[in-house]
Amino acid sequence: MSESSNASGDELQPLDEVLEKWCLENDQKHQAMAQIDDYLFKLKNYVRSEADQSIARKMHRRSLEMERNRLCASSDVHAALKTSQRILQNLKHKKQEESRARMFALMDERDTKNIKRDRNTLLKQKLSAVQDAIKAERVRMKAEAEEAQGFLKSIEAMESRMQSWFPVQVPSV
Repeated sequence: MSESSNASGDELQPLDEVLEKWCLENDQKHQAMAQIDDYLFKLKNYVRSEADQSIARKMHRRSLEMERNRLCASSDVHAALKTSQRILQNLKHKKQEESRARMFALMDERDTKNIKRDRNTLLKQKLSAVQDAIKAERVRMKAEAEEAQGFLKSIEAMESRMQSWFPVQVPSV
């Protein structure tokens, strides 16, 4: 029986080896995913810092333009009106900054949830694949055990036929 299974190339692997191999592959994939997550985090921070610098430059330019406009404005406009316009403009810019900050926070939260959900889904898929492989291995082992039982029965039947033909005692296998 062992010759026929070796000839067909279907060797049984112990369950511990299969699980160990799966765990090693799983750990390697988790390390790769962690590296990707780290890269995405760094990239997001870089993009955010670039956006913040760009916003700061724009704000500085706007404040310079506002200052120039204030200085160049005609003298017939009341100073209180100019001050109120400047205050309104500053409030508008602050609201825009706050909305951008909220948007980035929501994006971070959404990305974190998506990453966790994707990891959980991937782990569930891998676990179900391993469970299916274990079930298939059990079915295969059971079939081989039944085949071995059939082979033993055929040997016993042959032995009994030989004993009926030859009354001499034949040593049992």
